[in-house]
Amino acid sequence: MAAKKTLFVWIWSDGKIGNIPSAVKNEVNQVVKTKKLKGELGELALLQAGEKTILLCGSGMIHPDSVGNEKGEARRNIAESVARAVSSASSFKFDAVMVGGLSSDEISSAFRGVGISQYSFKVGKKRGKGIDVTIKAATAKENSFAKKMRTAVWLTQDLVNTPPDDKSPIKMTSWVMRELKKDTKNLKIKIWNEKKIKSERCGGILAVARGSSQQPRVMRMEYSPPGAKKHIVLVGKGVTFDSGGLNVKTYPGMKAMKCDMAGAAVVVGAIKAAASIGLKVKITGLIGMVENMSGADAYKPGDVVKMRSGKTVEVLNTDAEGRMVLADLLGIAKGIKADSVIDLATLTGACMAALGEETAGVFTRDDTLVKNLIASGAEVGELLWRLPLGQDFRKAMTGNVSDLKNAGSKYGGASSAAEFLNVFAARKNWAHIDIAGPSYRESSGAARPFGATGFGVATLIQFLTSQSSK
Repeated sequence: MAAKKTLFVWIWSDGKIGNIPSAVKNEVNQVVKTKKLKGELGELALLQAGEKTILLCGSGMIHPDSVGNEKGEARRNIAESVARAVSSASSFKFDAVMVGGLSSDEISSAFRGVGISQYSFKVGKKRGKGIDVTIKAATAKENSFAKKMRTAVWLTQDLVNTPPDDKSPIKMTSWVMRELKKDTKNLKIKIWNEKKIKSERCGGILAVARGSSQQPRVMRMEYSPPGAKKHIVLVGKGVTFDSGGLNVKTYPGMKAMKCDMAGAAVVVGAIKAAASIGLKVKITGLIGMVENMSGADAYKPGDVVKMRSGKTVEVLNTDAEGRMVLADLLGIAKGIKADSVIDLATLTGACMAALGEETAGVFTRDDTLVKNLIASGAEVGELLWRLPLGQDFRKAMTGNVSDLKNAGSKYGGASSAAEFLNVFAARKNWAHIDIAGPSYRESSGAARPFGATGFGVATLIQFLTSQSSK
């Protein structure tokens, strides 16, 4: 058998390149000097040193004026650099890649880059194995952890990328059941059909579902490992397609709305990862799956809906459906004793307007919880930023003919939506994460492929890991 054609990749940044093997050090330094390389993100240089082909791959220099997310940006850059290097190796027809130049705390980011580069989705086609990648100095434990995380993140991406006709609430429920049964140890799943949802008084979920021929579903997933001291509830918005309802979206706003269940997909991915890794923390996952369509019985602007909590909500905008679904799920969570409740949703375009496409917004009254979530995101290269709650936003959501309305001022839309949810969460140890920006990309770029990103799974696992040790 012929020897593998291996590309040796060296990740570096900030104009410094160290720990180069002595056998190739002169050649590397000469290329850096001749080409005036600085290690900037996206900077690539291919060289031959004896029998070895080496790719120098810049991981970027964090701007000196960056505030608050320096670590997260650096970790994200490592992942993107590795993804770019692996993609380059595939283009150059190498059989394998060896990645070096990383510190011990950068290895997990490198593995995430491998996952980015090797993920693909094409309807009707099985994902290929991908090029062999070795992260130099990674332990067997780190390799095993990375594979389990990759499987969970890819499941999240597959759920989001799948066309809406193949993931109606019922189809998605069956799919999630099949996947999670592979990690059945310490995991129980309950499914609420439409009749059960009615008996549980989830008026918000039922109202959104009325315009579709597809019945809604609620899934409750409980991962309960022996010895767990902390209990975290994860809640996910699962609108499997969002047409906007009678307040119908325009074409640009609707064409990617198969992604409106990304919050639910992240919860599923996080539970799958936690169960396969064996984290010592109890997790209850709640996801509500529904289509928002404009059928003959669709809920209408002006309707007043009675929610599970008993509060009434006037519908001003049928395209503000995610908060209606999450409000009932948070009502269910209210009856669960937990250390923290975290919901995730592609909730508002307003959050994207405020933070862009790469940063998620976090809303909570719990300073410790938000600190831990942002730190967990930074550790894995996922950026989160705190946005405000407060009485001004609560006033904007106060109803005239009902307790609340589902749409407020055109200003501060992300915070108004979060404050609406705050009413139903009714607990300090709750956080809402708006992932509308970073969960899905409608254009591709270097190391950032088109479609679902799986954003949030790694942050949750990092957070859950920190909780399991307390």
